[in-house]
Amino acid sequence: MGPSVAGQVQKAVSMATLALLCELALQGFYDPQSEAMRSLRSLADFFYTPPSSPPCFNQPLLKPSAADVSGSHPDDGPVLKDWGRVAAHFIRDQWTCLSFLQRFASPLVPSEPNRATLAFQAALEAVSLLPSDLVLPVLDFMSSALPQVVLCDEDLCVEAVRLSWKLVQALSTNAHDFWPALEAFVRLAFHRSALERGETQSPKLTACIRQVTSELMELSQVKSGVMNVLIQHCCQTWLPSEPNDHSDTAIQSAMNHLDVLTEACVHGPVFRRDQRLIQEVQTYVEQLGQDCAANAVISSENRDDQFPRLCSLAFLSRLEPSNSLQRSLVEELVQRLLRKDEEISKSKVRYYSNSLHHRVKNRVWQALLLLLPRLRPEFVVQRVLPRVCDAGFCSNQASVKYLIEWALILILHQNPFHIQRLWDCFSTDQEKTKTSICTFLSVLVHLDVLLPKLEDKAAQWRKAVEVILLWCFSHNFSVRLYALLALKRVWEMEGLQTLAENEHGGPASLGGLATVVQACLRQAETMQNTGNAVKNWTKIQEHFFFSAFHPLSDYSAETIFHTFPSLSELADDEWVPVWKFEKLVDFDSSFTLRNPGRELRELQAGDWVQQDRGELEQEERWADVQKKIAPWRLSVQEQEPQLMAQQRAVRLGKHTNALLVVASLIDKPTNLGGKERRSSHPEAHTRPIPVPPQLDQIRSKRVLGSIPP
Repeated sequence: MGPSVAGQVQKAVSMATLALLCELALQGFYDPQSEAMRSLRSLADFFYTPPSSPPCFNQPLLKPSAADVSGSHPDDGPVLKDWGRVAAHFIRDQWTCLSFLQRFASPLVPSEPNRATLAFQAALEAVSLLPSDLVLPVLDFMSSALPQVVLCDEDLCVEAVRLSWKLVQALSTNAHDFWPALEAFVRLAFHRSALERGETQSPKLTACIRQVTSELMELSQVKSGVMNVLIQHCCQTWLPSEPNDHSDTAIQSAMNHLDVLTEACVHGPVFRRDQRLIQEVQTYVEQLGQDCAANAVISSENRDDQFPRLCSLAFLSRLEPSNSLQRSLVEELVQRLLRKDEEISKSKVRYYSNSLHHRVKNRVWQALLLLLPRLRPEFVVQRVLPRVCDAGFCSNQASVKYLIEWALILILHQNPFHIQRLWDCFSTDQEKTKTSICTFLSVLVHLDVLLPKLEDKAAQWRKAVEVILLWCFSHNFSVRLYALLALKRVWEMEGLQTLAENEHGGPASLGGLATVVQACLRQAETMQNTGNAVKNWTKIQEHFFFSAFHPLSDYSAETIFHTFPSLSELADDEWVPVWKFEKLVDFDSSFTLRNPGRELRELQAGDWVQQDRGELEQEERWADVQKKIAPWRLSVQEQEPQLMAQQRAVRLGKHTNALLVVASLIDKPTNLGGKERRSSHPEAHTRPIPVPPQLDQIRSKRVLGSIPP
């Protein structure tokens, strides 16, 4: 005869009560020295029997005999119908108690390898037996026991990671159970003891963790928040527990898994418009704070796709440059970011402004700009400066160009003895540079920032004038425009002009050079009568990078991550507001988060945008705009359009009071002419106006010229 219902129910309720008390203890409700804690620690006598007897893990809750249950169909009664679920909860409650004991009472120790192995094997059996929503206590137990087990049985740890990962993958469509399981799995697979053991100590476990990391990153591209869980846990693990703790073990573990940190610095998939709308609404509601009822009722889950970048950069900001290993970590990361930028440049010669390639390159240079002040001058000159110059010659979107130019200015300001690297960039074959030379001309516009630290200021000023003059006669209109702007700014530095004259024998020393410069500047100012040239000359002088922006005083996280993207035609979901730096993560106090000045912050995006298009001129980016063709206007221009429409309608037997409505979605500026042509058919009494998603697409003279009056 089987066990009675009353006995089994009492057993299940007792274990559930003990599990609840252990959960409260794990949450810190009891004082460690209290009587309640001492009583709970006595559970070790129940689970961990004397060494001569096997431990009591995964004790089953036997199903009562059907004869003990009253009713005509006892197996279908309320007592036995869900008995399997009751038995599963019973096993789950046991592992809740075991997790408490592992942490507070009787942890497994390396001196007892058999006991540790048996407990871990039993935990793996429980993961296989229990429903997915009941395995969290088992994963917590394995996470706390991993440091001891990895010393004696690496294969068992590998099996635990793989089995747990399969469980998490199976829950990817179940949002209710997926996130708690993912967090528990990350605590297990990326435990400090597992991360700190490199390939020499645990090659199998390290390879398994790297494989899981790769799959986690792939999952994060389609599921928001996955990378957040991983990078937040890793950064907390890698940071020293105490401010004065100079142990290099944690940092070494970060070096072993630097791919995680590198990916976090550039993380951020491209989502559909509806997904971005949901994220924007969630962000807006969260900003309302506790005054909003939704925030008071629902706990905020940090699944912001910008959080991994913020978390990784905050971690890097708290590293000490004086520590050799921490300094090496930052330098290796910088080199990986530069290599990533080079790989994108080689794989994609041209890319769209809203492409993932553009976003990743922009994130790379944002991270580099933020880390630049913490790098050693020797490392910057030898490893960073050459690659920054090479990147300046690549075809880049405007937002990336601004960051490269800014980085080059900061590097030369901190390392003035290497100004020759800038002059060497102007000696490159002109057929290869084309419009990319505008990047280095933009740097010379800010020569006033570089000269104060240069030794031979007059000679360097004269060198700049001579270099710029050569490009003022370029065949490319954009290059000439940038060169004229740089020439104007450099020539306006009157103090240095006077110094150069005095050092070389008086005002006549500049001779023909001054005459040529003044002639070029007069020509630039007299562009008032040359059509669109005056518009371009005015726009480039009013552009934020050459007017309100100052490379030194405007250096802040706000300028790098929000102001620059908003002023350089980058998609608004790439703008990182400064409040996220202040609320979501903990940056080192030495970093300037908010821009002290207001002028740059209050600017609006202008019409002038730097472009690298090879041989294409600035205005030629609209060359593929579909132009309006109206053949009926070629032969009947003397007739009234309204009369012509009525005559044609009568001839075709149509009603003259009919209304033709043309509606179309426009995603690209190349479609504007065609959509407007259809909308402007003479038989339409009312002509709808196509509305593009971005107003700046209709500001070009070529698009305006394709739209009928």
